[in-house]
Amino acid sequence: MRIHNNTRCDIGRTLLFLLIHTLFAIAAIAGTDSVTSYWDTGNSSDQTRVDHSQWQKFLDHYLYQTKGDRTLVDYKNVDASGYQELESYIQHLARLDPRDFNPAEQMAYWINLYNALTVKVVLDNPDKTTITKMGSGLLSFGPWNEDQLTITSQSLSLNDIEHRILRPIWKDDRIHFALNCASLGCPNLDPFVFNAGDLEERLNKARSQYLGHPRALHFDSRGILHVSSLFQWYLDDFAKDETALLLYLANHRPGLREQILSYAGDISYDYDWDLNSLSGKR
Repeated sequence: MRIHNNTRCDIGRTLLFLLIHTLFAIAAIAGTDSVTSYWDTGNSSDQTRVDHSQWQKFLDHYLYQTKGDRTLVDYKNVDASGYQELESYIQHLARLDPRDFNPAEQMAYWINLYNALTVKVVLDNPDKTTITKMGSGLLSFGPWNEDQLTITSQSLSLNDIEHRILRPIWKDDRIHFALNCASLGCPNLDPFVFNAGDLEERLNKARSQYLGHPRALHFDSRGILHVSSLFQWYLDDFAKDETALLLYLANHRPGLREQILSYAGDISYDYDWDLNSLSGKR
């Protein structure tokens, strides 16, 4: 089965992302044992409930649902008070030690923190129209490898949270649908904070919503199957190979099941890196 992208720009971006992703994966292998093992502990009997109300207040004020079933952030109208509330929430989480919590509370903690940090990165780069341009280095592709905060004396980047904590500890493909990378091609930034009490239901809903949207999976007028590049970048999290990936996708899109399983053409892996901004395209 061949793979192609729609435009030269798509090809360039995808190849660059794949290169950087591969380099990060190689580097992560060396550091995963220490980083992952440090955070891979908890107290299953702990009943702590982390307060995410400041993050919910921010989402209530600045996140909007569109008719196209997307959520967009009104970055341009986040005032000083809103920014301070977001910063206060992040610092509130940074003062906690998530290793004290039960696994569900930990997972919700890391997902909410990742999403809040991503919004803060965008607000700190108001002149950029894509998060891929928000890295500090000349050749950097996005901010994901840059340290964002310190928790229990451990400096952490967005990549640390996603690739060294959430993915290796929980090994749950639904994590990809809960995390938001501030881009139109990404799963939605959820309008509600994640909490331990209904985490399973919320993760299932996030996966269902994304896989039910055309940006995740659709057939064009020529019958070509378009799939989000998310499934190309992290194939191993979803299936052992592309044939198994089609089965995974078919199982979550029953209305297209037969068409997906019988598909034998090229797969077009697509991703829209434009910012998920309310002032941008819908």
